[in-house]
Amino acid sequence: GVSTGIDLALAIIEEDHGTSISLDVAQELVVYLRRNGGQRQFSHLLEAQIRLEPKLLKLVDKITNEPARNWTLSELSNEANMSPRTLDRKFNQALGVSPVQFVELTRLDQAKTLLAKGVSMKQVAGLCGFGDLQKMRRSFSRHMGITTTEYLQHFGPARY
Repeated sequence: GVSTGIDLALAIIEEDHGTSISLDVAQELVVYLRRNGGQRQFSHLLEAQIRLEPKLLKLVDKITNEPARNWTLSELSNEANMSPRTLDRKFNQALGVSPVQFVELTRLDQAKTLLAKGVSMKQVAGLCGFGDLQKMRRSFSRHMGITTTEYLQHFGPARY
């Protein structure tokens, strides 16, 4: 589909012009199908690919692949093979968020994707590692500025 074409185009750009240029193009292409005025056009995962060193990108992959895992700062630093203080400093310098905040943003992105597909809020909270529905609701409110119900009204599955 379209995503495959974009992936191919980015691979060609990377081959011809380098990783830095292809990441810049990828960042410019981050567009949502339906955005309200308050929703940011920003991908924290793409930002991580641009700004983090390879060692930390492996950690980002683990976080993305296991959002429900109990990611404490101690566990994150063990996975990255560096002290909690160093890990926290590197994430804050590169992305402006702590590693624990990055985990929450990753969970939130995955929750938005699942909700848009029609998965129940309770299931999404469990699958994405929020622990319970109330924690997911607080995360939505804190980072999106809207409730989960408002999010579903604007971005939930299409009803025909």
